[in-house]
This record gives sequence, C-alpha cells and structure tokens, in this order.
Amino acid sequence: GGPEGNVAPEMLTVLKDPIAGVQVTNPGAATGGRAAETLDNARLRGPQELHSLQRAVTAQDFELIALYSSRAVARAKAFTRAALWTYAAPGTVEVLLVPYLPEDERGSQVTADALHQRETEEARSQIQAALDERRPLGTTCLVNWARYKTVKVTARIVVRPEEDRAAVQQRVVERLYQTINPLPTRYSHSGWPFGQALRASHVYDIALAEPSVRWVDQV
Repeated sequence: GGPEGNVAPEMLTVLKDPIAGVQVTNPGAATGGRAAETLDNARLRGPQELHSLQRAVTAQDFELIALYSSRAVARAKAFTRAALWTYAAPGTVEVLLVPYLPEDERGSQVTADALHQRETEEARSQIQAALDERRPLGTTCLVNWARYKTVKVTARIVVRPEEDRAAVQQRVVERLYQTINPLPTRYSHSGWPFGQALRASHVYDIALAEPSVRWVDQV
C-alpha cells in the first residue's frame, strides 16, 4: 500500500480471511511502506542488478543486495572488519543499515529516536538471509543497524546589511539539518558519509554556501 500502509498501532484488526475465534492487532506502527520506484531510479538499478549477478563479492555487491532486499532501508555500508581491527576474524563482512524515513515524517530535522523507531528486526533478518544466500563460502556476514552520534552546532553568522537576518538564519539552519544528516537530502545526495567526523570547517562550508552570508566565526 505504499506510504499509506505505515499505519499507527492498533489499526490492523481485520483478517483478510477471517478465522473464527481469532483476533489480531498490531502493537507497533507498521513500517517499510514506500512509494513506487521512479523510472529514473529503475534505470540506475538495472545495470547494477546485471553487475552483481545476485552474488555478493565486492563491498558494493553487499550494499546493493541489502538495499534491494528491503524497502525499509535507505542506505547500506559494507566493510571488512579486518580493515578496521587488527585482530578481527578474517573473512568477516559487516553491513550497516540506515532505515528509510518518509519525507513527511522528517520535519526540519532527523532525530536518532525517529530512526531507531524504524529499525525493525524483520527488515534486518530479511537482509541477513538475502546476503547469506549470496556471500562467498568461507565468508561471515553480519548485518546491523548503524549507530549515530548526535551533535549540537553553534556559530555566529554575519549577513549582508540588506538581508532579512531571520530569513537567512532559517535557511542556514535548514542547510545544517539537511547536510549533517544520515539520510539523502537535496543538499546531500548520499547523506553524511559513514564514519566521517564533523569538523568546524564543515560548518563553515555549509553556512558559507548560503549566498546572503558574509562570513562565519565562533563555531
């Protein structure tokens, strides 16, 4: 049912095929419903499907299979644990997932709590099973939800004299929320890079991208 299928708790109370004496309900909100795929996205996905041949060999293969195995996921990142930890078990691939969050539920910012509410065990286990079917023999695959760090940014911004300060402030704050964001946005096509630290220089760059800003300091 697309986004309309993400109903609130206690809404799914009727069985498609009724069974005498059996009642049902959904204690939690339904998740994973998304709008139909766009034609442009299908054109991008077609060559990727042919490239992987339904086998997970490269990091990109693991990520693509994770993304296409569940509509409840917006991003995936695959890496070998041995590349990060010297004593990691050889042949262990970990795939981190970021859940999909509908546009109308994001508001001005994306919070860690909103993302955690979308992290279902059903989606994680579905992706785990898909990767286990396609991973090379001798390889161990672990699928987990990504971990987030929350941040707070303060800065002094000087605007041009002819500008509306409140309007400029609102636009800069929106740029910050949309760029320092684990989900894809109009300011960040792929979302904040996995594992990248947030530095003061990033805040300068984001704020200075607004044409009405003269300079930024006290970050």
